[in-house]
Amino acid sequence: MTEETLYDRVSTNLDEEEYNQVIEWIWNARQGQENAVWFLGSVKPKRSINKSTRGEFVDGGDIWHPNEAEKQACCEKVKTSDDTPEERYALIAHCQTKEHVRALVASLDNRGIRKEFHRMNKAIAKTLENMGA
Repeated sequence: MTEETLYDRVSTNLDEEEYNQVIEWIWNARQGQENAVWFLGSVKPKRSINKSTRGEFVDGGDIWHPNEAEKQACCEKVKTSDDTPEERYALIAHCQTKEHVRALVASLDNRGIRKEFHRMNKAIAKTLENMGA
């Protein structure tokens, strides 16, 4: 008999410990993803290649924004501007915090949590593939 994993149990009701394990797993997976930007052509349009967070550079600008699936109320208090690289990418950094991941998981039902697990596994596999692992 094979051991049931946390991923397998997501289709049922999670207890508090398992729920916190889900948050930890997603948060840890996001920490391992590299934040990077690449350019098409010489300068524009920018595209995010971070696979752990969902978002984009809006209207070809320099500031990254989470998409509707990623955005949570906690994102509203993050300051962004074109002034510094830190402020341009402030939201992508925020979306990798435990505060944000906790809000994201809280907004999902069990099916949504399972989809997030699957999406993160694909992102990790793609990153490893790109690294030649």
